[in-house]
Amino acid sequence: MPSTWRHGNPTNPQVNPVQVGTNTTWNAVSTGGNHACATRSDSSVWCWGNNTRGQLGLGNTVSPQTTPVRVGTGTVLGVFASDQGDATFTLTND
Repeated sequence: MPSTWRHGNPTNPQVNPVQVGTNTTWNAVSTGGNHACATRSDSSVWCWGNNTRGQLGLGNTVSPQTTPVRVGTGTVLGVFASDQGDATFTLTND
């Protein structure tokens, strides 16, 4: 099963990739300017990274989130993390 790995950023470069969380059921990852979101095989959405503007969709601005945090309780078809405006978008059936 696929796992998710972080390769760092200009202010925190990684010589070797670091695994994000411990799950191995990721389907897709979308990255924004300072945050990322991913879908898992159960169609749930998980986000991590900078949340100073609430871009993770957690209902707060606790930042940073260093491990994946589930966003909402529903299922999604896809997720897009934007680096413009620090936003995250999901595509759902409803």
